[in-house]
Amino acid sequence: MSFFSKVISFILAAIVTLTSFPFRTVSERAEDFRLVAYFVGNNINENSTIDASHFEDLTDVILISAADFDVNGQIILNPKFDIIISKLREAMANSDANLYLNIIGPGCTEWSDDWNERMMNQSDQHNLAFRSGSLEKNIKDVLVKYDFDGIFFDYEYPVLKEDWEVFDEFLISLDKYLGDEYKIGSAISPWNTMQSRKSIAVTDMVEVMAYDIWDNDGTHSSLWGAQQCILKMLFNGYKKEQMDVGIPFYARPTTQEAYWYGYNGYYEKLDEKGFCYDDETGLTFSFNDYDMVYRKTNWAICKGLGGAMVWHYACDVPKENEKSLFNAMTNAKNDLIK
Repeated sequence: MSFFSKVISFILAAIVTLTSFPFRTVSERAEDFRLVAYFVGNNINENSTIDASHFEDLTDVILISAADFDVNGQIILNPKFDIIISKLREAMANSDANLYLNIIGPGCTEWSDDWNERMMNQSDQHNLAFRSGSLEKNIKDVLVKYDFDGIFFDYEYPVLKEDWEVFDEFLISLDKYLGDEYKIGSAISPWNTMQSRKSIAVTDMVEVMAYDIWDNDGTHSSLWGAQQCILKMLFNGYKKEQMDVGIPFYARPTTQEAYWYGYNGYYEKLDEKGFCYDDETGLTFSFNDYDMVYRKTNWAICKGLGGAMVWHYACDVPKENEKSLFNAMTNAKNDLIK
């Protein structure tokens, strides 16, 4: 296919897929719209207090940084896993949200300054785990024991197509093993996904990592940037109802340097565009503020996406604060329900 033909195909895909369809009303879409949040577990201990104020508004919670898997397909639970689960379940006592476990795979055994070398090393180790023949059973054992609703993966950086093929084969095998009782989800960066159509079909939820991307003026994770990410995913075969557009509750500097600042520490200092200058680093940070989160959620509902995803739960302020970003999502959803 020529470059011109690819451009035309992309434009047509954008027109068709991002135009609202008459099959369901906006109100019906809003009713079913998922509000998803990642909850980071590794900082939780027996003395931790979790802000429970937002869980009632969420439909899905993904517990991450509490379990890993190794090259032999064995699940490695955080030593505090039972405490983490107990604390999280307690905080979610009044919530009907589904709870999923996100497991992180084996990383690099030898550090390298070459990014591609590190990622290929990581992919090689993931491949061993996926081919072990043990991971499917071990996943189900954990899901059953702790009463999770499904399993999630982060697989954003495989370098080669053959690495994606191993992941595809594993997901298809896992889907057969788990059956319809459990959901399978994955967080994916749009810029390098090579997931097959068969593998996409068995993935129930796709968390689109529409952040750590910048506009020309240094704006981090703008609405336009999120729209481009979704277009890329649609072009690669994902369905709108599968996808949750990722919304960062943290900032990145306009210079794209390796800094991450939580919204709850800076929300009172933001200007009208969501920017904040930091005296300590001398950098200007770009946040998704209340207005941006509201607009993204509204757009996602109107265009028929399955939901919106947050990285991560602890970055927001409590619900009673009028500048809460979770409130922006909930209000955008409720304003479209008639």
